[in-house]
Amino acid sequence: MEALNYFLGAEDRVVEPSKFGEARYIACPLGYPVLVGALVRTYFEKVAGRRPTRRSGTTEGFHKDYVEELARQHQWQPKSGGVVRGMKLTDGTDPKRAKITSTATTAAKAATDKSRRAMRRRMSARCLAWSWRRRWRHRRRGAAVASVAAT
Repeated sequence: MEALNYFLGAEDRVVEPSKFGEARYIACPLGYPVLVGALVRTYFEKVAGRRPTRRSGTTEGFHKDYVEELARQHQWQPKSGGVVRGMKLTDGTDPKRAKITSTATTAAKAATDKSRRAMRRRMSARCLAWSWRRRWRHRRRGAAVASVAAT
């Protein structure tokens, strides 16, 4: 966990002892150990052959794994505010720590939906233009091949 904190740039989460006899610990939310657990569980399931090693692009991806691991670790991890096994969960006493809620406003959600629709329209227009260009090139090549064959 300490290496993850340094990787994420959260070195200030590692609390050094201030008095003699105190232990060093990491103060972090439940999301930190859940992230590590979800990544490790996904890797082990791929190695064991329980899930494909390549993405198919048809599922929710890692988000689903993260939410499932969040529910598991909510049950396993301590629900107190104290230090347990070198880690103090800052949201340990929060009963809603395993719930993922959207903090976006309705205006932000509407803007996101609008930009998604616009992107879909642009992509479909690009695909249509590409198919017309492809047909045009194919016809040109066919005419060139016919003129070469005639000579």
